[in-house]
Amino acid sequence: MAYVNNLTMISNSATPQSGCESRDLINQVALDLANYLDGFSNKNFGIRILANESDVNERTIKRLLSRKNHPSGGTLLKLYTAFTGKFELEQVLRACPEPVRKEIEARCPDKKGKKKYCKTNFLALIEKDPLLGELYVLAGTGPLYKDSVVFRYGQYGLELLEKLESLHILKLIDKNTYGLGLNSPTFSADVIKEIGSRFVSRYSKPELADVKGNNVMNFYAEGLNEEGLQAWIRTDEEAFMAKVKIANDPKFKGSLPVFTFNTTDTMESEK
Repeated sequence: MAYVNNLTMISNSATPQSGCESRDLINQVALDLANYLDGFSNKNFGIRILANESDVNERTIKRLLSRKNHPSGGTLLKLYTAFTGKFELEQVLRACPEPVRKEIEARCPDKKGKKKYCKTNFLALIEKDPLLGELYVLAGTGPLYKDSVVFRYGQYGLELLEKLESLHILKLIDKNTYGLGLNSPTFSADVIKEIGSRFVSRYSKPELADVKGNNVMNFYAEGLNEEGLQAWIRTDEEAFMAKVKIANDPKFKGSLPVFTFNTTDTMESEK
């Protein structure tokens, strides 16, 4: 399964705004940014969170907040997807203030008549309900059957499937089978940590760790210099890519859903 950013690219060929319209837009964005950041006791921390959620550079956010930049259509779409919590373009536009809506519409022409989807804030989704991430990954390893989900989670599981379908993260292949949809979420490091930790917690089987061929569990800690740390990281990357190569080899394809999760880091708190 491929984890890709499916954010629609934005055209920058729109007719320039008048000075008054441009100033209205700049003021509106600065006001909405300030309102968003009011929810944080530390403004710089809030900017960092917003940058992570929206994929907009922290420096760009600060310049927009101080009214030093005119935002591009792409930047507006990313920011207001994060502000509104909506994931389809039409939903974001309906929730946007008028100057912002006009700018996004002007710079996002749908020439092919195809429906556009905004980037899904997948981290926010799975933090609210980790099962959403689990269902997405299960659908990516093979068909995800509706009746199996309902059997395990009841009506609640069905509601989550319908939510993922409405966001176009999953699609209904037939009346009982779900596969991956067109709106593939972004797997940032935070998303990987959230989903990986859940899968380790739910599916790792320490009772089978001593039985050869069932699973692998490793933990090792040591004092290293920077060169040693980078050597460890390179080794991890090489091992991961070797696993990906195996997974993509047709002779190894099968119906057994398997996961691997690995992390190497320093045991130091973030400064």
